Amino acid sequence: MESKIAEAKAKIKLIKNDLLGFMPNEIQAFGKRAVVQTLNKTWDYFPSQVEDVAEKIFFRPRHYKPSESEILWQKKAQTFKVILPKSKREVIGMKWGKGPCIFFTHGWAGRGTQFCQFIPRLLSEGFSVVVFDAPSHGQSPGFMTNALEVLEAAESVVNVVGEIYAFVGHSFGCCFSLSLANTLKIKKIVLFAPNYDVEDDFKRWAAQEGVREDFFDTLISSLESKYNRSFNDFNPCVIGPQVKGHVLIFHDEDDRASKVENSKKLSKVIPKSLLKISHGLGHNKILRDDKTIREVLAFLSKKNRKIKKKVSI
Repeated sequence: MESKIAEAKAKIKLIKNDLLGFMPNEIQAFGKRAVVQTLNKTWDYFPSQVEDVAEKIFFRPRHYKPSESEILWQKKAQTFKVILPKSKREVIGMKWGKGPCIFFTHGWAGRGTQFCQFIPRLLSEGFSVVVFDAPSHGQSPGFMTNALEVLEAAESVVNVVGEIYAFVGHSFGCCFSLSLANTLKIKKIVLFAPNYDVEDDFKRWAAQEGVREDFFDTLISSLESKYNRSFNDFNPCVIGPQVKGHVLIFHDEDDRASKVENSKKLSKVIPKSLLKISHGLGHNKILRDDKTIREVLAFLSKKNRKIKKKVSI
């Protein structure tokens, strides 16, 4: 028994010292599956240490190079910083223009400037545009984050911005757009390739990665305790039936990152929703499609532009 404990300690030390540097190359070299198996075996003996290691492995978003158009609009932005109340981490926000505010939320491993094709069109319609980079995404510093911290970041940026006319979300960011819109009673929401049941998605992902179910459930519970929030606070299938605003949903039939069935199910539980299914645009190209952007503008530019006053979250 003592030899097994010693072996487990040695493996934990290996993971913490050799696999969790600032670059994930060592994790790839060792084999992520082997790391997960080690975590599964050692969690019973060192739960807090293993949970800390698991967070660093599972909640580390990839970074992708922004396009030239994104860099251009990034330079034109009025950039501001927001410090998160719990973690004291810094997130970067960007704003363009004046007028009723359209607030965008990007997905996992995304960035705010992914919506840059919308900016000139919305500015010409008299709107202002606000985006932010979630913790450890885009220009915001860090290497790891989690869904509840991203929710905190979105809420914190909204509280700085103040008045919001409409929310637009992409992929995992739809969860936060829907949650914020519901809290603030916003009348117009646009969703691109949303999730339907985040809890189920997380569990299926963990099973595919080979993570023990009880280990993963404890990891999620620990995060909920840390932030004093529930993952259901942003779960679309839970929030959807409560949403009073009008929701326009776009999803491409060829989207491999988020199945179109998610939007089909979500549109059925949101009372005032309209689903538009496209073809051949995939998960990200849909954000640059001219026809789609025109439909979003038509939806947002209808007569009633009354702004909901700021509600502190």
